[in-house]
Amino acid sequence: MEWVVKFENDLTDCAKHIGKYSMQMDGAWRVKEKHTRDVTKHMAIDSSEWDSDNDNIFEVNHDVHFYAQHFSILGFHPRKEVVFLAESFGAVAYHLDSSKVQYLGDAGPKCYYHSHWNGVYESFVYTPRLMYGGNTANFED
Repeated sequence: MEWVVKFENDLTDCAKHIGKYSMQMDGAWRVKEKHTRDVTKHMAIDSSEWDSDNDNIFEVNHDVHFYAQHFSILGFHPRKEVVFLAESFGAVAYHLDSSKVQYLGDAGPKCYYHSHWNGVYESFVYTPRLMYGGNTANFED
């Protein structure tokens, strides 16, 4: 088996946009903050369902003047061509087929001071379990 690059895109402007505006954006992902003064604000979330086709799509401002940012891969959607990416403090879903970018939310508690010490450092990439039957491999739901 050989890995082949099927997609290539420069996401620098997107990372800069998230770095500059993530504190002003809300997303579907939320980190439950246990030790805050306004517990009801963070815990009373009626719907945490994410509409992967429509929620929180934003236009990237290509003229953002912000220090260099980068993304790390959090994982892949099990059934769609979507890669989940994390900038130091925000997470996005990047649709490979349409180049849409969706802001998912903070990658850590909002009470964290935004410094390089408090960012996302590693993730566990989810891989669907395979069921082998004969010569074919089927994804098990």
